[in-house]
Amino acid sequence: MYAFIINYKAGSQKAASVYNYIKERYDEKILHHKTCFTEYEGHATELTKTIMKNDEVETIIIIGGDGTVYEVLNGLDNNDDIAIGLIPTGSGNDFARGCGIELNPFKQSDLLFQQPERMLYWLGEYEVSGKQYVFASSIGFGFDGEVAQTVDQSSFKKWLNIFRLKQLIYVYGLIKNIFTYKPKNLSLNVDGECIKMENTWLITVSNHPYFGGGMKIAPNAEVNDQHFTITTVSNISRMKILLLFITVFFGKHTSLKEVDSFNGSTVSILSDTPLIYQADGFTDEVDHCHIRKHLQSFYILK
Repeated sequence: MYAFIINYKAGSQKAASVYNYIKERYDEKILHHKTCFTEYEGHATELTKTIMKNDEVETIIIIGGDGTVYEVLNGLDNNDDIAIGLIPTGSGNDFARGCGIELNPFKQSDLLFQQPERMLYWLGEYEVSGKQYVFASSIGFGFDGEVAQTVDQSSFKKWLNIFRLKQLIYVYGLIKNIFTYKPKNLSLNVDGECIKMENTWLITVSNHPYFGGGMKIAPNAEVNDQHFTITTVSNISRMKILLLFITVFFGKHTSLKEVDSFNGSTVSILSDTPLIYQADGFTDEVDHCHIRKHLQSFYILK
């Protein structure tokens, strides 16, 4: 049995058209499906927890973006018997990119219901204020977090989506923050090794290469059950950070001396001052955070 979790407000706002397309073409396959629509932030998590009480549900189909994926995964409650199918209709769709999922939502619908492939996926797990959450794509601290917060809170995002310029959303947040961001002094611990980070712009922990709507922040990252790819940027000028974010679309920023990239399975971050972070686009403030590979895997349908 299929359960659909649909976010009509996500990015391209194609979710309604996609859902109608599925009902018209695949009515027999989804005859006894359950459909839920998100109405507010965090609602997809609540809906997922309710769905998990139904033993007949074998597959959750998400029609939405990275934020909807994040909420659904945080509602699974360590259940590895459920397969997740994603039809991307968001602004960034980085999780879809990282999994090699077709970005055209109508073509992806056909793939899911005609010839789906199963892919094992391992999440990241992070702890803040004594509570544990999971993330699918990346968790980032510092500049990355502040840019994501600006994007999330801006009405400009809506207009860029309307005019199909969603690839410029992260660029807008980048330009707005580049002259106001204050680099941080942090303590970074990776697999037990402590690294003092001064004048730090960002630390991003990735499960796959993409963030920010298609930027290859971790070009060598691969989906696996062993480690994350950690990218740090420190001691860089404001003008050079612009160069970095031009080259990051092609994954060439790692050649800059201010950029470090390495692997690790456990990561801890400690800051003397409050630090904005983003996890799959969800933003909040923290002064310390512990991150590790999630122990359980699940299947992505693509």
